[in-house]
This record gives sequence, structure tokens and C-alpha cells, in this order.
Amino acid sequence: MRSMPQRGTLAEICRAGESKASWRKRVTDAGNGRAGTVRTMKATALENPPHNLESRAAAGELVKRLAHLTALLGAAVANRDQDVLNAQEKHQALITQIAVEIEAGKERLAAWADENRKVEFGDEQSVEFPNGWLRFRVGQRTLDLLSGWTWEKVLAKLKSFRVTSQWRAYVRTKQEVNKQALLADTKDSGTGPKLPPALLREVGVKIVREERFEVECKPEMAVADVPCP
Repeated sequence: MRSMPQRGTLAEICRAGESKASWRKRVTDAGNGRAGTVRTMKATALENPPHNLESRAAAGELVKRLAHLTALLGAAVANRDQDVLNAQEKHQALITQIAVEIEAGKERLAAWADENRKVEFGDEQSVEFPNGWLRFRVGQRTLDLLSGWTWEKVLAKLKSFRVTSQWRAYVRTKQEVNKQALLADTKDSGTGPKLPPALLREVGVKIVREERFEVECKPEMAVADVPCP
């Protein structure tokens, strides 16, 4: 598989015959994450060691570079996804045909095994053929409902017994902190929150609000003047 050069150009991965409008939309959408996903891998080496930016102009140049890379990444992802889609469409008919025939064969063998289990299997759970086995596998023990019962009826029946009854041990009650209710009651409704910070500390919690930094590029600007052959 041909690898993408680390420092390619947008025009290099433009599809032949594609209109510029289509090219820009595909790259912009892909760059914004709507054309697929890319696994980010830690680089083992950097062409240029990182250093601190010394001015606003330098920061602007780096944002411009990242916008270009975002567009380049988006186009590469879009091309990859299209190649995968083309491959799926090419082979899907044969895959479906084979899978349907396999399932039909399994159903016929299951019917034959049921009809001939006593003679062919005897006390065994499997029969061996030169090219495989037919097996009856016993699954794990599970609970099933009697006719006319539902799990709601079973729960109601168990709860109908006294608390001291052995049956009440089979009713499970899950207890957990209602974080949503706690958070809702810390909001100021105009007269102050129902649960101010000091009161929250009594039960061992506090309100936090994380701040995160992000870079939002404009890949459409990076492709504005790139021709699409």
C-alpha cells in the first residue's frame, strides 16, 4: 500500500476530473471529521523539533500550516473511504452469495441432524465427517418464563412476599449517587442554589468546570486557491 508523504500537496491527491466545487466540499467536510476517522499515532521522529512560538505572526503561520494539513488529511481520509467503499461494492455480491449458501447449508444439516439424531448420534453430542463435525452444544443454564408469565409479573410476585421472606432476597435494588440531581440543585435559580458549595462539601463533593484548549482550523481556506486537475 502506498504511503502518504509527510509533506504532500493538496493537488497531489485531488481526483482526476473532479470539479473544484466538489473538491473543496469533500476536503472541507473530511477535514472537519465527517468523512471518516484516522488513528493518530505517536510520531517516532519529528522533521523539525518543536519550539515555542515567539509572536502572534508565528502563531498565525502555524495555524495556516495546520489548516493546510487538516485539508490534506481530510482529502486523504475521503480518498481512503471511497476506495474502501469501491472495494466493498466490488466484492459484496459474491460475499453475500457465499454467506447465504453457507447459512442455507447449515439449516439443512440442522434439520437432518434433528431427524436422525438417535441413529447417527446415539448418546454422543457430535458426528465427525472427513471435512468437519456436526455438534449439539449444551449452553449455559438460564432462566426462562413459564407460559403466561412476564418478568414484570415475576418481580411483582417476589415483592408480594413479606420482607423477611426468603423470596425477597431475589429482588435486587441498586443504590447509587444521583449525580444529575446533585448538579441540578447547585444551579442558581435567582435566590441562590439549593445546594451551595459549603453544603456540598459536607457530603464530599464539589463543582468543577474544566477548561480545554483547542485549535479550530479553516481547511476551506487552505484549498481556496488549489487547482483540481
